[in-house]
Amino acid sequence: MKTFPKKKTSYAGQIVWFAVVISLIAGFVALPHLIPVTWAEYYQEKIFCYVSFVPAAIATMFHFSLTELIVVVGGIIALFLLIAFIVTFIIKAARGGLIRFLLRVFKPVLTFVLIMVVLFDLMLGIGYRRPDVVGSLDLKHEEYSHDEYYEVLEWAYNGMIRSRAKIGQDWRGVGHSKRSFEDNVRYANSLIDAISVKYDLDLSWNYIRSKPVAGSHVWSMTGIVGMYDPFIAEANVNTDYMDITSFPITVCHEICHAKGVAKEGDCNILASLACIHSTDDEFKYAGYYYIFTNLYPVVREYAKQTGKIFDDPLLRSEAEPVIIDTNASNAYWKSIHDTKLARFIHDMGTRINNMYLKSNGQQGGVETYHVPDNFYVDFYMTNIRPGDRNDA
Repeated sequence: MKTFPKKKTSYAGQIVWFAVVISLIAGFVALPHLIPVTWAEYYQEKIFCYVSFVPAAIATMFHFSLTELIVVVGGIIALFLLIAFIVTFIIKAARGGLIRFLLRVFKPVLTFVLIMVVLFDLMLGIGYRRPDVVGSLDLKHEEYSHDEYYEVLEWAYNGMIRSRAKIGQDWRGVGHSKRSFEDNVRYANSLIDAISVKYDLDLSWNYIRSKPVAGSHVWSMTGIVGMYDPFIAEANVNTDYMDITSFPITVCHEICHAKGVAKEGDCNILASLACIHSTDDEFKYAGYYYIFTNLYPVVREYAKQTGKIFDDPLLRSEAEPVIIDTNASNAYWKSIHDTKLARFIHDMGTRINNMYLKSNGQQGGVETYHVPDNFYVDFYMTNIRPGDRNDA
């Protein structure tokens, strides 16, 4: 009987494949940092809505968080796969065939990573190169006096007080929403669409159904109140404590991400503007509250530096309901973070988020969530004061 020698395994083709795929992954990771700003702007305004349509439509079909389901189920599956990998690795290392085994494992893994990197770029990454939304609003910018800053603070305060007076509250005096979660997120979607049209921002017209997260209490330990999943175009919201002072802002913020706005500060700007332009008092309250709390410490410090007397609006009797809401919110977060484990989880989550934001070009990290304090002064002086109006 004629025998044939065993054919030696050639790894040249395999090495070329790995080199190509790794190069593609590196290229797509770098793409959001290299693409021209004009291209990124055109993509986000004209193409993104079509690219995100299918995943957004699929996510909208479900009332629960697909992201949470994927993380929980995927995490369990990944754990079993890791155990299987370790056991097989040890067996192959002892009996031979380790290289062939590793090649069979890493090929699908690298393919999966490549697909995820491409999806991230298309659904969020390129958006980081989009020009700041402030530039699209065409605001005038000047050096304003303390009195002018205080005028803007009063405008935000008056809007906040008027709106709060029309909101329902519980037996403790804490304000609460009268609508269901689903009604709130549906309304928030229409607000972002309206603000996009009003200021000609060309945000995606896709309907975004924000999802409540079952593990919201755990989210609170990390400090997360909302998250956009770019892989399936899904907006997720923490519902452990639906704080009347911030919940509408959070929902609008995450919807902005899903409609093509990547930068955190831009989402906060659009969320606050959408809320104050609302006809609903709950959303107006959250919007004015957000602006007021951003400006309050700045104006107080401005008064101190210029020797002015700061007439503290929060000392007025009409501000008491706002103080009650704020205290209730602070009490909730204190109860969440009052253990060493919770503080550790929160700090770890903040560090991870900080690294993620910096890796995507937001050099301020988590500080980019904060809206520049003079933005609202510029907005007021450009859009509110000229008409001598008391409301947005």
